[in-house]
Amino acid sequence: MAPPRVTKKSTTSEQTVRRNGHREHRVKHVVEEEEDEMTDENGSGHEEAAARTDSQGSEMHLGNLNLEEVLDDMLIAQSKRREFRRNAVLKSFNKTVSETQEGITTLFDNHEAQSSKAHNAQISHLRQLLAEKADIENQIEVKVSKLRREYLAHSEDLQRVAELRARKLV
Repeated sequence: MAPPRVTKKSTTSEQTVRRNGHREHRVKHVVEEEEDEMTDENGSGHEEAAARTDSQGSEMHLGNLNLEEVLDDMLIAQSKRREFRRNAVLKSFNKTVSETQEGITTLFDNHEAQSSKAHNAQISHLRQLLAEKADIENQIEVKVSKLRREYLAHSEDLQRVAELRARKLV
């Protein structure tokens, strides 16, 4: 029994699709197989044709399975692409969050350092002013005690003069 002869025909169809303002150009290649029936002398060609029809039916079923497998593969690939994009977005988001937190922390640390410098400068200036205040108070105290002594001495002089005049009048 001779194997059936298979003739392959290739056809190409082009399709331009417009979706959401975008143009897509699709080229579809289809390969069709035709089997030439060969009959032998016993007329077994009909049986072979029936067997081929059964095998073609199973091939069609396999073709459907292949189509289902292709669709499943497409869905799996789409979900993998979606997961990859999702992970990329999450990675970018987490990177942005950490950069922002680092920026805020750095900003607050710089602010704290500047505030600390300003606070220390104010404290040292306040200490200097307090020391100057203490010196001035000491000077005031010395001057007040000197003024008190001079007042008492002058009041004693005035009292003596008043007493002398009072004796002269008497």
